[in-house]
Amino acid sequence: RSLFSNHSHYVETFQVFLKKSTEHQCMLDFIHKKLPQLISSISNGKTDINVLSIGGGSGEIDLEILARLQSEYPGVIIHTDVIEPNAEQINSYKGMFNTAASAELHDTDPFAPQCS
Repeated sequence: RSLFSNHSHYVETFQVFLKKSTEHQCMLDFIHKKLPQLISSISNGKTDINVLSIGGGSGEIDLEILARLQSEYPGVIIHTDVIEPNAEQINSYKGMFNTAASAELHDTDPFAPQCS
């Protein structure tokens, strides 16, 4: 079965990968230990921060990053754009995003169609 054409199979195999890997734990460690030092210089008085997520999956890691940005820069609007090819992952991401947005994460809808 192709992971590209079978979205459910992709999600299943990704869940197996997560159970057997330390990827998410390593990312969370990075977010909590290293990211604060990196993001301390990005705002410099800006009222908006733009974030591009490529392959954001179901959003757990992205939302950790957004929450860290929000806590570092309260009152700054965070705009996100998400590129994720798997429809099931996008639906999970939307659910997590909507929950986080209702919990005061100031963000725009990363799934809204946009034109450049």
